[in-house]
Amino acid sequence: MIRYAFKTLMKLKPKKLTILGILIILAIGMYLWVPNKAPKVDSSKISTTAVIEYPAEHNYRQTINDCGPFNVAAVVRALMKKKVSSAEFAEDIG
Repeated sequence: MIRYAFKTLMKLKPKKLTILGILIILAIGMYLWVPNKAPKVDSSKISTTAVIEYPAEHNYRQTINDCGPFNVAAVVRALMKKKVSSAEFAEDIG
């Protein structure tokens, strides 16, 4: 493979060989010039906890199979600020 590549390079005319050399040097220069490191992150600003304000009045008693609809309703209430009924979600989903 290397022998074939060397023979092919030797067959190139000097002008094409010069252009190829310049392209290789430019490619190496771009690789060295462009920063390839990840940005620095200040780990002291990363929070390990998050709190979503959620009124206790929405903590409804549910049956054993209603956890999915009740959790969906809780997320809708907390994030979208809409008043929805957990029981209606449970009935609609079945």
